Amino acid sequence: MSENNTTQTEANQVNQPSTEASQNNVSDAIPKSRFDEVNTQKNDYKSQVSDLQSQLDKFKADQESARKKELEKQGEYKTLLDEQAKDLAKFQADSEAWNTYKTDKRANIMESIKNDDDKLIAEGLSLDKLEVFAKRVTQTNTVGTPNQRPANSNKGTGDFGGYSSWAEFAINDPQGADKALRNIK
Repeated sequence: MSENNTTQTEANQVNQPSTEASQNNVSDAIPKSRFDEVNTQKNDYKSQVSDLQSQLDKFKADQESARKKELEKQGEYKTLLDEQAKDLAKFQADSEAWNTYKTDKRANIMESIKNDDDKLIAEGLSLDKLEVFAKRVTQTNTVGTPNQRPANSNKGTGDFGGYSSWAEFAINDPQGADKALRNIK
């Protein structure tokens, strides 16, 4: 029986691993050397990915060039011509849209210029210079004038100090009404 008690006591004295860690105050912080190592690896991977991407782009360009050369060798000029025609049609549409925009923009700006001498000067300018010139020529310096009258502009004016009757005047402004009555006498 005493042996059973001894084994139970020994079993109770064995420390659990989690208890040991908390007793020794082991920190979960990552050592600086390990952090630097992992960070360097990450940066190396990024540069490798960038290098691989540039190699892939170069490979694709080389592959397209080789495909075109192969088509030329095989006499597939028609395929190449069709591809070039598609690209040309796209670029022509873009060019026409841009030219239309520039023409309309120039016409609108020229309409805003009223002076004939200024129009003669503006005709020779490029679109960006024309915009600056038109802003300068058509700029008007307006003086800001208030479109509202001051809040107390009618106070004390007119027969009833701006009110519709003496009674209203006396109720709303007793001192002003008294003053107005003294001035009348």
